Order: sequence, then structure tokens, then C-alpha cells
Amino acid sequence: MSEFRLGIIGGCMSHQHDTPLNALYHRQLAQLLAADPGVRLRTRIVRAFEAGYAERVEVLLAGPPVDAVMVHIRVLMLRRARLLVHHRDTDASSLVLNPALKPTLLHRGPALRSAAASAHALREPDAYGGASDDSQDLPPRGRRVAGYRLRNVNYLLGALVGLDSRAIEEEMLALESVVRACEDRAVPLIVLGPTPAAYSYWSQRVIRRTNAAIRRRLTGTGIPFALIEGLRDAEGRPLTRVDGLHLTPAGHRYVAERLYEAGVRELARHQRALVE
Repeated sequence: MSEFRLGIIGGCMSHQHDTPLNALYHRQLAQLLAADPGVRLRTRIVRAFEAGYAERVEVLLAGPPVDAVMVHIRVLMLRRARLLVHHRDTDASSLVLNPALKPTLLHRGPALRSAAASAHALREPDAYGGASDDSQDLPPRGRRVAGYRLRNVNYLLGALVGLDSRAIEEEMLALESVVRACEDRAVPLIVLGPTPAAYSYWSQRVIRRTNAAIRRRLTGTGIPFALIEGLRDAEGRPLTRVDGLHLTPAGHRYVAERLYEAGVRELARHQRALVE
């Protein structure tokens, strides 16, 4: 059986806690590819989660050859879309004004994707760089004021001052750097949009707007992309666990099927034809 070598730039979805190994999306994608076009999927996952997409692509392409690169646009934009964000200082965490609103940072543009903004001020626990205390099978924690979750109000206020648009624009700039890096190396690219953030209307609104931006950027370019735009699969099973963010096994299957249908199957068929 011939091999298809796929380099993956993503997040914790490739090694999600409390999910059986064979239920992970790339293992389910391997099953689909083994059936048609009859290739063995070999994955290389770059886990430098706090580095930018382009930097991780460079690390990937500096290693053994891959036949294609898959980049997963993670849900990091959700944290940058809030008016107040968690700032971690040593072992303590506090809510601070989103650094994108501070005058000293306002004109830094793409620099907000740097470690100073995304890896420290907007700490992302989903890559499991440190153990998270949050259970995937509990609703997200949060207070209510007059019946409204403060988390939702935080997103609403962020949207009113344009933080959601800024966060999505930064993700598109990061995606652009990946497109250029793969084009420069003549390596096929497939893009996976963000997985659902079903824990609130406002979080899912950011995801929908990000999907729309990805579709506008990639339609007609020849770069295949898979967007996860629903919250349930064809059988009505939820794609996310109780926390509204991490995927169920059915969610992993759904992602694998979208990737397979969107372009991975054709990329694998093309690679098999080249070696036969």
C-alpha cells in the first residue's frame, strides 16, 4: 500500500484528552483513505502550539518531506474577540482590558499575533501546554448578571468595539502567510476552518464570520478547504462535548469526513498516481 504523508498544523484536536486514540480525526481520516484510494496515511504533527502558523509550517517543511500540509484555523480568535481577557502572571490570572485596545498596541497590526499578545496575555489552554482544570464534560464556568452570562456580554462588548473583526483579520493574515509558504515550496495545502464554539451565540457568531472570511479568501484559488458550519452531524449527534468546545468522537468523525471530501482524498489519489 502506498503512503500519503500529511503535515498537520493545528491544536489539541490531534491529541484530545479523554478521547480514544482511534476516534481522533486523523485516525478516522486514515481509515477513510485506506478504503479509498487505498493509501496509508502518515501524519507529522507540529506541536509548537505557541508559535505562529507560518513559523510552524517552516519547522514542518524543514524536516522530512510531506505530500501536503493541513492547517487548522484554531479558535484562538475567540479569546482575542473579547473586551476583557485573562492575563496570566506566574500562577495568578486576572481579567484585563484586551491589549488590542491599548494605544501602545493599537498600531502594531499583525504583531498582535506574537507571543506577547496570544501566548501570554491571551493564554490558550486547549493545546494542553499545561494541564487544564476545566472538564470537557461540564458546561463552561461563568457568572450571570440579570440572567445574562458575563461571557456573552464580554463577546458582545468586544463586537461593539470591533474586536471580533480585528481578531478575524489577524487570522486571515496568518492564513495568508501559510498560503505563501506552501506556494513558495510547491507543497499542496488544505485548510480546515475552526471547529464549533457552541457554548454561546456570540462565540459561534465569531466562528461563522471566520468561516465566511475563509470562504471569501480561498474560493477560486484551487486551495481546498473544509468548513465545520453545523453543530450536529447527519444523525443529529452533537459535534462538541458538554463544554461546547472540545469534539465528541462523532465530531472527530465529522471533521475527518469533511477533510476527506473537501480535498484530502483527491490529494492522496494524485500522490498515489505519481508513485505507481
